Amino acid sequence: MKRRQVVQLLATLGISAVGTPHEPVRQLLAQSLESGYRDLNAWHLTISDHLHALRTRPPTTVREGLAVDLFAVKRQQETASVPETTELHRVIAALAMIQANASTRLGQHGTSIH
Repeated sequence: MKRRQVVQLLATLGISAVGTPHEPVRQLLAQSLESGYRDLNAWHLTISDHLHALRTRPPTTVREGLAVDLFAVKRQQETASVPETTELHRVIAALAMIQANASTRLGQHGTSIH
């Protein structure tokens, strides 16, 4: 079930899970599945890290890292309390904005709009 969710997430983000070597992404996703709860301060630090990466790294690398964190925050949101869920929605929105920016830089305007 988790593998199916990962493939769906990657497809949504415009990252092919088949045909190209994405071993680093697979490893990060495996690590994400094994990792536990992150507090909200850690998520806000994650947003800052991705903004910095968007300025300093290739957009493909940024997008792959975002896929991992978007998957992790969606998993955490499923078990979060109501006040935490509201803040996690904000985290997801911020990460999605960064992901859209990275997709635009890759010339994938349709993906960035979605």
